[in-house]
Amino acid sequence: MLKYLQKKLKYTLLLGIIFSSTLGVMGAEQTDKRPVVLHMRGGNNFISYFNTTTDLNQQLFNSGIPGTATIEFWAKAAPDLNDGTQEFSPWFLSNLLPGNDKFSFQVTRENLQVKIGTETTDFDISNEARIMNDTWYHFALAFDLNSNSLKVYVNSIQRAQVDLNQEIIGQLYFSTSRNDHLFLAEYRTWNRKRTRTQLEDTQFRTLYQETNMMLREFMNNGLVSTYSSNNINSLNFIRELTIKDWVNSISIVKPEISPKYARFTSNYIGYNTDLISIRTDIDHPILSLSDILLTAS
Repeated sequence: MLKYLQKKLKYTLLLGIIFSSTLGVMGAEQTDKRPVVLHMRGGNNFISYFNTTTDLNQQLFNSGIPGTATIEFWAKAAPDLNDGTQEFSPWFLSNLLPGNDKFSFQVTRENLQVKIGTETTDFDISNEARIMNDTWYHFALAFDLNSNSLKVYVNSIQRAQVDLNQEIIGQLYFSTSRNDHLFLAEYRTWNRKRTRTQLEDTQFRTLYQETNMMLREFMNNGLVSTYSSNNINSLNFIRELTIKDWVNSISIVKPEISPKYARFTSNYIGYNTDLISIRTDIDHPILSLSDILLTAS
């Protein structure tokens, strides 16, 4: 009887996730098109950086509800199998600036770290929310200059809060170690602070191939960018390239919104080494329902 109830509960949860998905997702699957996943490649002895082109001050804090913003995304980290390590090294989202201007959000298996200016705060998540290898997690950073707070959510559960006593300048970059793989999907920015309930409502919803009417509805509620679609003219991005090729779906509805594309960059000269790629034929956190069930258990 217990096994039957467990099976029924899993089936009910699966149906709930399917029905909470957008029509855009179903349309994408019917046409054999999927939202893209960005893959920062490890095992090549080079550290690569992905420029989100997100500037909190210029794009988010000064529009919508002034002084507030939210950045959310799905991320998955894994060590390179050829390297022999068992756990991934720290990966981070940062403005790459020094001293008083520095902002960094860093993730390890058992710790979340936030650096703002010269202040560093660590949060131990080893007991309740340990980050597992090769598993998708949804992260959200909710900024509020009005209440001087930054809240960090993992899978829509608040895991950290720090004082936010200064504006954050500069564009934000993702980076990971030279021996690890980092996967990113459904990167979105909002010009207001999102609540836990709002995060839960859209966590398992991809905006890939969403209707213009629905995208406008999200825009009216603060959505500034959602990177989930791409033409994929080329999958590989190699040495000394600056290619804008991850499309912000919002720009399709309202072309004057900038940026239209996020950037894949490398400044290392002389090596034909794959640093970053975008693909539709690898695991996606929302469409791969088995992974969702595992992380929700």
